[in-house]
Amino acid sequence: MEWPEAPTYDVFDPKDVEPWALSMVDADVPFCIGADKRFEKLEPTAAFSPNGKHTVYIYTNRAQASSWVRRDVGTEPVNYLPVRPDDIVEKAVVRVTPANGRQMNFLKERYLARGIVHATGDLNFIVWVGERLAGGFIYKVGGDPRSHTGRDATNSIYLLSDFSVTRERRVSKLIAMLATARVFVDLYRRRSLNNPTHIVTTVFTKNPVSMKYRGVWDLASRKEGHLQYTSRVREQSPQEIYGEWFQRFGKP
Repeated sequence: MEWPEAPTYDVFDPKDVEPWALSMVDADVPFCIGADKRFEKLEPTAAFSPNGKHTVYIYTNRAQASSWVRRDVGTEPVNYLPVRPDDIVEKAVVRVTPANGRQMNFLKERYLARGIVHATGDLNFIVWVGERLAGGFIYKVGGDPRSHTGRDATNSIYLLSDFSVTRERRVSKLIAMLATARVFVDLYRRRSLNNPTHIVTTVFTKNPVSMKYRGVWDLASRKEGHLQYTSRVREQSPQEIYGEWFQRFGKP
C-alpha cells in the first residue's frame, strides 16, 4: 500500500492516559477507562482487585448512569464449628473429607483474604481436627503453567488454594502439609491419569518468603509480586502428618 501522505501517530504511553481522560471530561464525551494506577486529578468510580494480584481502577464521567457486572459466586452452607487452640492436642484425630465447589466457596468467602476472586478447583477437601473445622485445600487439574517451575506438568499437581480458620498455633502449616499427602494425590491421579511426584503452588506477595510454606515446602523461585513453592508428595498418612506437624509446630 502506498500513502499519498502517510498518517502520523504516537506510540502509546500510559502517562498520556490521564490527560486524554481529562480532555474527554472537558468535551463531555462519555468514556470508561480501566487503569492500573490512581490518577492525580480524576477520582476513580470503582476499584477492583482481580485474584488479589493488583488493583484496577475504573474511571468514567457517567458514574450515575454506569454499571458493571460482577460474577455471582454460588455457595452452599456447611455446618461447622471452627477449631479452637484447646482442641489442638497431640492425640487429636485429623480427618479430611471431600467437598463440592459450592461448599468450598462458602468457606472461602469467610476465610480467604477479602478482594480475592474465587477460582474454581477440581478437587476440594475440608480438614477437621476432632469434630471442628481447621481449614481446606483445593487442587486444580492442569493448573497454572507458571506454577510448574520448569517441571513437566504431568508430574505436578497445582494447589490452587488452601486456607485455615485460625492464625493461632500455626494451623495454616498443617493444612499446607496435608495438601501434599499421597492419599489425596492418588484421587487426583485417578482423575487426571497423571502420576504426579510434586505439588506446586503460587503465593502472591511482596514478601521474600511465605511464612505459611516456609519449612514445609521448598521455595522454587522468586519473581516480581509472587513466589513459587513446591513439595514432594508425602507418603505419610494424614494422621502421621498431623503428628509430625504437632511436634514441629503445633505445641502451645
